[in-house]
Amino acid sequence: MYNVICVEEDDPMDKMLKCKTCTIRKPFDLLHMTYEEIKALTYPGGEDGKQPIPLNIDECAKIRQLQKYVNHLKLNSTSNRIDYLSITEEDYDEFRSSNQGEILLPPTTSSTGRNVAASTTTASKQKYTLAENWERGIKRDPSLFPTIKRDADWKEFSDKMLLEAKAQLVDDILDSTYKPGTKDEKDLFIYKKNYMMSVFKNHILTDKGKSIIAMHTAAGEAQLVWKELVEYHKESTQADNVCEMLLNYIVTSRIDDGTWTGSAHGYFLHWNKQVNDYNEKKTNGKILDDQKRTHLEAAVKGNPKLANVKTMSQLQGKLGTKINY
Repeated sequence: MYNVICVEEDDPMDKMLKCKTCTIRKPFDLLHMTYEEIKALTYPGGEDGKQPIPLNIDECAKIRQLQKYVNHLKLNSTSNRIDYLSITEEDYDEFRSSNQGEILLPPTTSSTGRNVAASTTTASKQKYTLAENWERGIKRDPSLFPTIKRDADWKEFSDKMLLEAKAQLVDDILDSTYKPGTKDEKDLFIYKKNYMMSVFKNHILTDKGKSIIAMHTAAGEAQLVWKELVEYHKESTQADNVCEMLLNYIVTSRIDDGTWTGSAHGYFLHWNKQVNDYNEKKTNGKILDDQKRTHLEAAVKGNPKLANVKTMSQLQGKLGTKINY
């Protein structure tokens, strides 16, 4: 791979990959990095050879172009597996010299403070805007994105969605913190949002997902769709965790297990509150009256005063509390 992308011994990229702190261990790690992650890569240098020095813009462009080439191979292959050892320098050079191989990086600031578009071609040869280059770039296939029909499958779905978005160079839509700066970047972002809205419309089939998409379809705000979906599922996961903790307490708590130091009456009020909290949070799978009786009788069985209680009416008398079961 080194000879294909023209990496020489002791080049910055060579030093970066050989550095002990480098987390890139296989081609997959490098090929699925965002541009922000690529810009954060460093190699040891400086006078002592230990100072972290960022890769320059040409090195970053090499990585982005390699990512684009691998995406090109995947989209034009009957298999999604790539034999990296079979890639030749001639094949790669042919791709780089084609329109598909042209790569533009986000603007950087020059020493004069002026924004300069980073490119593998010179400024005089740039004939297209960022949006036009994006359209002319890799062949994008919406069908490669995963589909979700149940909320329970969110974790696996979101992981696959992020990987495919990186492969098709639209992962900034899934980054709620990303904001395009220049006019060219804003124009490009509109193209990406429209593309991903179409993907979301056909691949996010949960009730909540459809609702969120419907709210943002007119404005084409795909970035907001993803942000709200992530927030919804994060809150849903937290709610599920709380319910699991409540149910565990309801089923396993015992008045004599040493954790309760108050009165029997106080224990019952506390236990009953956990049941009510659980049922309020659950749309389905609420604890029914018969189940409440069974769990409560088991919970108070170890108390000497309540050990012989067999019915809820008896328990009510012992506790002096009305039980609306």
